[in-house]
Amino acid sequence: MAATHPLTAFEEYMLHDDCAEQPMTFFLRADLDGKLKASKLSSTFDEVVRRHPIFWSRIVKQGRMGLAWQPDLERIPTLQTGIGSFGSCPLQGYIDLENQPGIRAHVNVGVNAAELWLQFHHSCCDGIAGVAFLKELIETYGRASPAVAPPASSTDFPEYCCAYSRLTSREKAQRFGLDLSRVWKFFVRRLVSLPTSVKESATPFNNPSYIEARMPLTSSMRNRLKRIHELPTSVNDILLRDIFLAVRESTDHNSGSARGDWIRIAVPTNLRTAGAPVLG
Repeated sequence: MAATHPLTAFEEYMLHDDCAEQPMTFFLRADLDGKLKASKLSSTFDEVVRRHPIFWSRIVKQGRMGLAWQPDLERIPTLQTGIGSFGSCPLQGYIDLENQPGIRAHVNVGVNAAELWLQFHHSCCDGIAGVAFLKELIETYGRASPAVAPPASSTDFPEYCCAYSRLTSREKAQRFGLDLSRVWKFFVRRLVSLPTSVKESATPFNNPSYIEARMPLTSSMRNRLKRIHELPTSVNDILLRDIFLAVRESTDHNSGSARGDWIRIAVPTNLRTAGAPVLG
């Protein structure tokens, strides 16, 4: 029996928060120029995904220790291939992580172009690691030669930890004392539904959805946000601006209310240390 590795708190949270209506998955799409060899990309995907056992591990119960990953070679995923149909992704939005691997891949192949889709379960991978996997896949494809034997599979999980675990016991106690009051205030506030004029559909999302918005973020607006003239607009610029717009909209809507409602803002935070691996 393969060795097991306990789920981290974030991995377990994403697993319990997962459901068919709101799947804890995300997609990456790469538009590729030039003639793509589908068979070569398929063997490259097989080689790369075997290096990261978390994508094809099974979740098992480990007594009082809780849930753990257990590598299972029978769950190694493969790359699906289609001809044409650019802009169409056949991958479903929900990944049943208890019965399916945590990554899916599909490529649409054209004459001189291709479209690669990757889907990740958040329990196995975050956005930073997803981009790192795509980069590793493309780099390996660029230098790969036709495989003679099946690539070896790795069952090694890296020993990584977040920055908080590097603190001393005294530093942890001090940090906990500072954070406890803020955490308490956060959870004692009652959640209220925001009014909306859009009727929500009760139909579960079976296909991935994509949102694209063209925002008039001018150069002067950007400079006032960043206070630096040389850096280009980043995704964080857009997210930060939208947070303030949402706060203003909520404030304007509740301007006559004296309830003192709070707005909860969830921000993804990278807790990796400098030497920690991006992907397990």
